[in-house]
Amino acid sequence: MDFRKGLLWAGIGALSISTLYVVGLFLFGMFDEFTLRVLLTTLTIGTYSFFSFATTGFKEKGWSHFEVVTNSGFIIAALGTLMTLNLIWSQNWEWNHGQAKTTLVLLIFSFALAHSSLLLKTLANHPAVQGVVIGTIFFITITAALLANLVLNARFDYSEGYFRFLITTTVLMVSGTIATPLVKKLFSAEPQEPQPETPHPSSFQNPL
Repeated sequence: MDFRKGLLWAGIGALSISTLYVVGLFLFGMFDEFTLRVLLTTLTIGTYSFFSFATTGFKEKGWSHFEVVTNSGFIIAALGTLMTLNLIWSQNWEWNHGQAKTTLVLLIFSFALAHSSLLLKTLANHPAVQGVVIGTIFFITITAALLANLVLNARFDYSEGYFRFLITTTVLMVSGTIATPLVKKLFSAEPQEPQPETPHPSSFQNPL
């Protein structure tokens, strides 16, 4: 089993355990603080495993120049997992504000990298597909930066224009993500000219 499959199975396993755990709690158990910590732990591991998995696969495509995205995704996901687990298991839920902010920023950028990686893998030679993918990744980056700025500054008294711009980039990001497979379906497959049929030898008549 290669590393990519390991990440995928880790994510599936963690989320499956979370689901079974929640079902069991609602049917038979008591929901207490320890239960909540265990549930958040499995959700954290599953989420970051999927984020890491999403940033892999460039090497298999022969796109070695994108391996920096994979490495960055691994590092951010690992740091995000450790920081989140530290918050989850902190005594009496006492969080340091700086640590909580860092954890949220890591979550934002880990999601942004995973999202961008999935879009990059849909690239095709047609300029329309390339334009949609690059434009969507641009809006993903802007949205992540705006959200990270809100988290780090811990203030929501920005001008109305700031939040309008954030909502606009988010809408364009979502729209671009939805449009990417549709545009690729429309434009990436160039129409092929029909090939003339080769006559079967039996169709030739003997002129004699």
